[in-house]
Amino acid sequence: MKKTAIAAALLLATGAAQAASFDFAGSFSMWDSTGGQVGMTDTTVTGSFNFDFATGTGVGGQMSSTTPFFGVLWTADNFSMTANADGTVAADIMFHWSVNDIPVTVTFAMAPNADGTFAVTTVDTEGDGIPGTAMAVGPFAGMSPEFFGTATCTADCGPAPVPVPAAVWLFGSGLVGLAGVARRRKAA
Repeated sequence: MKKTAIAAALLLATGAAQAASFDFAGSFSMWDSTGGQVGMTDTTVTGSFNFDFATGTGVGGQMSSTTPFFGVLWTADNFSMTANADGTVAADIMFHWSVNDIPVTVTFAMAPNADGTFAVTTVDTEGDGIPGTAMAVGPFAGMSPEFFGTATCTADCGPAPVPVPAAVWLFGSGLVGLAGVARRRKAA
């Protein structure tokens, strides 16, 4: 099966053989249809999800916040993720807010950071300059949720790199030196 760009990037960056688990820490904002922010940016979002590199899919995950959104705490779960050919991941998520269960679709990009984590950003899927995908139903219909933050691989990340001991480097330079001495003797 052909791996998508995101699955290949995650596979290379984590060294994972197949499936990996990630923790997310970041922020959440809601945008109206004119690009105006609805409420405040919530910076206390945490969660976790799994991604299977062999299939380019993820099932399961959860997200929550300790900051109320319009006076009510929310959670999200029941993730279903699929890697897209353009390197993004489409996720269907169920939001639980107040008495509402709101189906939400979010498409995000995961770019590797130098420290081995991934920068997660929501993609403007509709090309209207507003991050996210407008929700179709619920009390926030027509509004677009945006998530951004950092994903850190926590399980099945692949083998850790093994440092090469200094003795190996000294042994290698000694061999090079001996080769030089042998060459000089042969030339003389």
